[in-house]
Amino acid sequence: MDMMDESFWTDVDFVRQKLSPNAHSYIISKTLTERAVLEFGAQHGLDVVTVIPSFVVGPFICPKFPGSVRTSLALVLGNQSEYSFLLNFSMVHVDDVARAHIFLLEYPDAKGKYNCSSDTISLEK
Repeated sequence: MDMMDESFWTDVDFVRQKLSPNAHSYIISKTLTERAVLEFGAQHGLDVVTVIPSFVVGPFICPKFPGSVRTSLALVLGNQSEYSFLLNFSMVHVDDVARAHIFLLEYPDAKGKYNCSSDTISLEK
């Protein structure tokens, strides 16, 4: 798939078959929760907005490395199993995710699902 827009949804069955239970439970729970929230909003006349960031990079304030930071540093740390993910992926800076949330809060007509991503990059880049 060359490009994903807001009409794209994670294929839950594909994820279940291809990923480990730890990975797929996280991904599937996010997908099913988002669908349920949007459906609930539609059924009850609520304007629900979801922001779906791609791979988030940038500074962090938590005491341990977030998963995205650990993966970003995989080349430096020599963790081949994690940096294979970096061969081709979409990313967004945490500041841009914050700006997207603020923009959507200030835009009264916003509703539905919004992807937040800056670019798809590859390890070669």
